[in-house]
Amino acid sequence: MVFESITATLIALLAGYWNTFILFLPRLLGAFILMSVGALFGHLVKSFLKNIMIRYKVEERLFLEKPTFKFTSLLSTIAAWSIYIVFIKAGIDVLGIAPITTVSNEIIGVLPELVKASLVVIIGYSVASFTKHHMDHSRLTYSKVMANVVFFLIIYISFVMALPLVGVETQLLQNLLLVVSGSIGLGIALALGLGLKDAVAQEAKKYKKKR
Repeated sequence: MVFESITATLIALLAGYWNTFILFLPRLLGAFILMSVGALFGHLVKSFLKNIMIRYKVEERLFLEKPTFKFTSLLSTIAAWSIYIVFIKAGIDVLGIAPITTVSNEIIGVLPELVKASLVVIIGYSVASFTKHHMDHSRLTYSKVMANVVFFLIIYISFVMALPLVGVETQLLQNLLLVVSGSIGLGIALALGLGLKDAVAQEAKKYKKKR
């Protein structure tokens, strides 16, 4: 009697799990199809963007010197993952699992700011590369040293501008930037003052002789 009662309870429990699985199966298949379509679409977009940028030499036009990262790969990867995450989010919504849906909503909320921050850094690197290239090829004294200083300063500024977009506090970095900028300005002023000292003295002598 007891054995029959336990058996009936187990059968009812298994039947309940099976019915739940059968009801959940269409949603699982729908989520799988959505994610598969997203993976395929994202891959196609990545390949298309990469080929277009290579064909029209976008990287060479933006950066006068070869960058330390593959711009075409970075931009196409960002585009692809944006598509992946959107379709993953849609698949999770189809599943209807509340905790996972909440997490995916938070990720989707951060994604636009992350893309903006990446673009700010990329633009900053492009400007820094352009400036460094022209300063390197100028005839100014210590042009290469100044070019490297300006290059890293622009990169630093671009990161300071990008980090708040993803919710990172940058007050300390901003204060440090002011200190560094002031130090660099003072160093340049001293260098110019010492370098032009003799030239100024000569001009002063010429002016006295004329009078």
